[in-house]
Amino acid sequence: MGYRGIIKYVRLDPYDKEIKEYLASYKEKSKRELSDFSKKEQKILKKTKSYVYRLDHAAKCFCCEMHFGWSAIIGMIPVIGDIINLYLSMRIVKIYIKTGISGSIIIQMYLNILIAFSIGLIPIIGDMLFACYKCNIRNYIIFEKALKESKKIY
Repeated sequence: MGYRGIIKYVRLDPYDKEIKEYLASYKEKSKRELSDFSKKEQKILKKTKSYVYRLDHAAKCFCCEMHFGWSAIIGMIPVIGDIINLYLSMRIVKIYIKTGISGSIIIQMYLNILIAFSIGLIPIIGDMLFACYKCNIRNYIIFEKALKESKKIY
C-alpha cells in the first residue's frame, strides 16, 4: 500500500473533513457553544477533548504533514500496545456513557474502537493506518453531535 496509499486512504475518509474541523477549532472553541450544555456535559467535553487530542493528534511527523498522538506510539508495541489503546479508548466511552446518550451512539463508538483495534493488530502497516484512523477523535465528534442533537443546537 505504501505511503501514498495511506494518504489516499485519509483523503477518502468520510470523517476526514470533520476531524480537520475539530482540530482547527481545538483551541478556538467558543464559550458560547459550551454554555448551551449542562455543567456536567461541559465538564465531560473539556476533560475528554484535551485527552482525545493528546491520544490522537499531539505530535507532527517531521517528514510529512501527518499528525499522530500517544495512541500511535503506544500501538507500536506488538499486541500489548493495542490492548492498552483499547483500554484507553473504552475508558473515554465510559465517560461519555455517564451523560446518558443513546445506545445506538454507544454502539457506533464501540464499533470505531473495534475497527481501530483490528487495524492495530496488523504489524507495521496496521500501526500506520491506526495513526490515520483516529478513533478517539471520531468518537468525540460523534458524542458532540449527539449532545447537540439532543439539545437541538446547530
